[in-house]
Amino acid sequence: KNIEFKTSELSSVLEDFKSGKADILGAVLYDEDNSEMVYSQPLYEFKFKLFFSSNYGQIPNLQDFKDEKIGVVKGSIQEKALRKNFPKIKIITFTTIKDMIYECHKGKINAFVSSPPAIMPQLNKFGFSSEFKYRDETIFTKKIHAAVLKEKENLLELIDKGFDLISNEELAEIEKNWIHEIGRAHVWTPVTEYDLV
Repeated sequence: KNIEFKTSELSSVLEDFKSGKADILGAVLYDEDNSEMVYSQPLYEFKFKLFFSSNYGQIPNLQDFKDEKIGVVKGSIQEKALRKNFPKIKIITFTTIKDMIYECHKGKINAFVSSPPAIMPQLNKFGFSSEFKYRDETIFTKKIHAAVLKEKENLLELIDKGFDLISNEELAEIEKNWIHEIGRAHVWTPVTEYDLV
C-alpha cells in the first residue's frame, strides 16, 4: 500500500483525522477518556517534565507554583493532565508549540510542560537548546501509539503487523535518529521492552 505522511500542528492534524482526510494518527498519546479512537500497540513512553528558560533562574516544583504561569498546547494531553491534577495552577494555552516556546523565552510564561524527546528538536530548530532547562522530576508519563477512528478499526491489524516487522536493531536506529534523550525512554516490541543505554 502507498502511504502518504503529512505533518502539521496538533489542531490541524486532529481536524484532518476527524474529518477523514487522514486515516491514521502516526503518533498520539494514549487517552483513556477518548472514545472516538482505538490505539495500536505502544511504541514509546514519554516522561513529561517542566521546562523553563535559564534566563530567568530556577523555578519551583509544580506543586509549589503560586503566581507562576505554565504553558501548554491547547487540547493536548498535557493540558488535560494539568487541569485534572493541578487545578489551582495558572495555565496558559497556545495554538502552536512555537508560540509557547517564544512566550517562555520572552518571560511571558514561567514554564511549559513537555517531554525531552518531543521538545528538544523544536528548541534546536529555534536556536534555544542551550537556553532551556528542565526539572528532573517527572510530572507524568504517557505511552505513545498510532491510532485510528473506531469505524476504521480494521486498519489496526495492518498497523500492528507493520510494527511487528521492525527489528530491535531498526528500532534502535530510529531512536538514535529521532529521540534526543537516548536512554531516558523505552521502545516497545510486541514481545519485550528494552532500555537503550
